Amino acid sequence: MTQWITKQSVFGIDQPFIPIRHNNTDYIYGYGNKNHYIIDRKGKIVKLKSPEADIKKSIAAFSDSGKKCILYILDISGKIYSVDPSLTSEIIALNLSDTITDISSYGDLLNDKIVMLGRNKLYDYLTANEIKPFPNSSLTKNFNL
Repeated sequence: MTQWITKQSVFGIDQPFIPIRHNNTDYIYGYGNKNHYIIDRKGKIVKLKSPEADIKKSIAAFSDSGKKCILYILDISGKIYSVDPSLTSEIIALNLSDTITDISSYGDLLNDKIVMLGRNKLYDYLTANEIKPFPNSSLTKNFNL
């Protein structure tokens, strides 16, 4: 990655970095040693308050023609969290009605939609606390059903 100021790593990485762009600002999301980090181009590292369980998967979903990004984090217990890079002090738990086993995004990469798998059912993510059964099963190739 070019034009990034790098500092000596202060944490180990357990999952690949996720580059994100939010409100015309570039960030990198990292997860290591059971902690979450948001890093900006100047090398500023913000440690986020972490969920108690280990992370299974993290994805970025873009909206507003790619100008905004939200991170979605699935832990090993099936809970989903979101991170807004502009509010980098908090990981917000989503109180969903099902235990989630996998998460993916679909769309045109500038206006992504989130789909979740729980108990072998696909769900379309609507709002922070609402999911509905997904009407199109063609997305099952994104999941381990």
